[in-house]
Amino acid sequence: SNLPARIGSYFQYDVIRRASLIIDELNSDRAFQNNEPLRKQFIAEARCMRALVYGWMARRWGGLMIVDRKLAPNEDLAFPRSSEADTYAFIIDDLKKAIPDLPSSAPKERFTKGAALALLLRHAVDARNWDEAIAAGEALLNGKEGDWAIDPNYNQMFGNYDYPLTSPEVMFVMTYGPNKTVADNLLAMYIGCPTPIGRNIKGPAFTQATDAWCSAHPSQEIVNAYLVIDPVDGKPKKYNETHRWMAAGKDTTSYLMYDQPRDARFAQTIVHDSAYYFGNFIVTNQEGNVYWDNVQNHPYMTKSGYIWRKWVEENPNRRPIYQQNFQYRYVLLRLGEAYLNYAEALANKGRIAEAVQAMNATRVHHGALPPLETGVSADEFWKWYKLERRVELVLEGDRYFSLIRWARVEGATNVPELNKRTHAIDIQADGTYEFVDTHGFGTNYIFSWPRRMYFPIPESEVINNPNIQTNNPGW
Repeated sequence: SNLPARIGSYFQYDVIRRASLIIDELNSDRAFQNNEPLRKQFIAEARCMRALVYGWMARRWGGLMIVDRKLAPNEDLAFPRSSEADTYAFIIDDLKKAIPDLPSSAPKERFTKGAALALLLRHAVDARNWDEAIAAGEALLNGKEGDWAIDPNYNQMFGNYDYPLTSPEVMFVMTYGPNKTVADNLLAMYIGCPTPIGRNIKGPAFTQATDAWCSAHPSQEIVNAYLVIDPVDGKPKKYNETHRWMAAGKDTTSYLMYDQPRDARFAQTIVHDSAYYFGNFIVTNQEGNVYWDNVQNHPYMTKSGYIWRKWVEENPNRRPIYQQNFQYRYVLLRLGEAYLNYAEALANKGRIAEAVQAMNATRVHHGALPPLETGVSADEFWKWYKLERRVELVLEGDRYFSLIRWARVEGATNVPELNKRTHAIDIQADGTYEFVDTHGFGTNYIFSWPRRMYFPIPESEVINNPNIQTNNPGW
């Protein structure tokens, strides 16, 4: 019953109708007869919005009813469900028709040629249409469709209200302006950690109060995905593959886990023990101020020993407070994702050296890691690419759909990453630690194939529409 509240409703056809209505009206209206370029631009923007919504739905439900026009009042609304391939083909076609009539630059809430190409690239990869994806990537990344560039200020793109508008990487945003919504409707409230002044039982006192629910927190698994530079040989590798770890079995204290050069995105994305958050010194050990049992409102504390920093603007003048107005921007399209999508398409066509070069755009400029060598094997590329995509796009709604896509490409019938427990770090006051099941989330996840490849079509839709005779597999 809470599925729509958590991931959004299946019933997005009202948005699709509005986009189709704009296209239909502008194709017949003479209001813009003296400004043909503007009329074409508005039609193109409506096509992009329709593609954006259809793409969001296709990732979740697969094949959809294709509504590509304004419907008459007496028209039968029981449309048949198209295949997943035909749904993505419709999305790609809408975007290809739109791109020629879009501007090269515009406010970030409006579609440009570059933003539309990035969206086309995303869903061509979703459709496993590698040729369309490569064509879109080449058009976007050769510099002809806008002055886009990888932004070295990775953290500033997420949660900061003002910065995305000037970022050379951010291509399309959704804005909640001042006085438009309250903080508890927004991501920062769900993933931020509260720091209530005077309420922590142990550890350093909080000096800056924040209000959040911390209903999601980084797992030890995502922490381990951030590569470190092994000081012995200078190579980036997983933390538990470094010479120091291999020699000792593990670091004796948690403090040593964070003292080696690491992927620059780690500190910009995750708050760990003995780091600062909103100006507060954060201690996650059993005597600390955010340990799950050491604050009066501990149900809202991190259950993993880590806190999300990404998507939270640590600005004392813009703190998320329950039931207070809050302004926020979501980044929906950016160049970093486009580079990774392009790399994936190239790799699936066997163009490994080019794929490595595309992946290095984020690995080097955001992660501050040495570039992966272009002569690596395909197996080596996929090993590092999957790690890179995980850390680069964390909390951007990509991970689940990428795991499903890779399983389908590889002909797998299971996704091991979705059949595991997540783990937390439990630190003693002296710094010794152990990895434990995430506090309160210790049961195994059960990923059943093919049931979990798609969300279920709502039962009411299956009953009311005789042309949708079956639900998705397993439902």
